Amino acid sequence: QALRLNMAQSQLAVQEGALTVGDDLALQVQTVGLDWKTLQGHLAYQITIRRLPQLAARWGLSLPKWTDPNALQRLTSTGTVQLDNSHFQWAVTQGELDDSAWTGKIFGTWNPLAIHVNLRVAQLNLGRYLPAPQPGKASPLPAVPQQWPVTGEIHVAKLLWGKINARDLVIRSTASKARP
Repeated sequence: QALRLNMAQSQLAVQEGALTVGDDLALQVQTVGLDWKTLQGHLAYQITIRRLPQLAARWGLSLPKWTDPNALQRLTSTGTVQLDNSHFQWAVTQGELDDSAWTGKIFGTWNPLAIHVNLRVAQLNLGRYLPAPQPGKASPLPAVPQQWPVTGEIHVAKLLWGKINARDLVIRSTASKARP
């Protein structure tokens, strides 16, 4: 549990550390090296967040009302974060939101903001978060903004939503003019 902090050089180094906030947040980090002046560094982490709606409310953030009041009760993630000046990369080796397991990478640049996503979700039950679609006339999806900074793909092996049971779904975004 060695911690080296050099304020004169704006550097932080931690071999291993932990932060716990009640029962709501548990963060463990290993091999942290950060230079916040040049925004360069890396860390390996494991985080568990419980009761996200209540935690968000305590921090002054509002979330939409979900179909299932017990949704967003547990988020876990294990992975790495790397910063290299204007570039970032977040790799999730194991993640879970409620009962949905996910892995993947999110990387990009800060200026201009450009985010590339490549995520895989084993099973997603949208019914926990959104009302099931009703039969009748289909509603068009809202248009993606002209300067949408997100590109990439989200692969969902199994999607459940009302009577919809879809497999091998790919959600793709290619609308961004900025590229990481």
